[in-house]
Amino acid sequence: MSYSRLEINRRFPRWNCNQYSDGEWCGYEYYDQFEGKDSNPNKKPDFNPLVKAVFDTRQGPFDIYTLGPVLHISRGFMISTKMKSILPDYKLSEYVIFDNIKYTFKGQMRDDLSFIYFYKDFSTFVDYRNSVFWAVKSDFRRIDGKIREADVIDKNIQILSQQDCLNKIEFYAKEKLRIKRQEICCPEAMKYDIFSIIKGPTEWGVYVSEKLRQRFRQEKIKGVNYASNMFFNFSCGS
Repeated sequence: MSYSRLEINRRFPRWNCNQYSDGEWCGYEYYDQFEGKDSNPNKKPDFNPLVKAVFDTRQGPFDIYTLGPVLHISRGFMISTKMKSILPDYKLSEYVIFDNIKYTFKGQMRDDLSFIYFYKDFSTFVDYRNSVFWAVKSDFRRIDGKIREADVIDKNIQILSQQDCLNKIEFYAKEKLRIKRQEICCPEAMKYDIFSIIKGPTEWGVYVSEKLRQRFRQEKIKGVNYASNMFFNFSCGS
């Protein structure tokens, strides 16, 4: 199955959380805690980290905004009511959603955005033995989303586990080579139309099925982009 990685270019240039108090964080440490980076990254969040935040923008409005460049939140983004109404028609991986996120648009206060967060990291479910990895030149190029054949050094890199993958990445880096996934075997992720991968053998991010991508196109969802028109294959030899 083919998936695309979301690349959301629209973001809020300004925000504040001056109303935070009673030990609540206004800095990045607060959002690292929300994502469970120091404990359990797959834990379902039990609080809305944006409940008192107020964002500001003069562009748009768009149907989706990234929180990555502004805050340390990599598995979630802000969505409009239009986009929110589409998602229940598809299979979503484990997520939470918080409504009524506040922001100002051209000076007018609004609260019609929702914060959706996909808290399960599917990198822990990758079947490494049945995935396909290549060793490529560190300065490799892509043509039509595919790695140029002249830049491929080895198409048969055997990787047994996530730790083995990290070890091989370090080993090949000494030879000025990079490990790139060609196909990722992850049956658990293939059940869904949208899911997240935070670490491991492939580019981190939120992945969307071709079916859901077509729906976004049909509905003219504003603000959605994808990783250089690349498609990521999640399959197991089929």
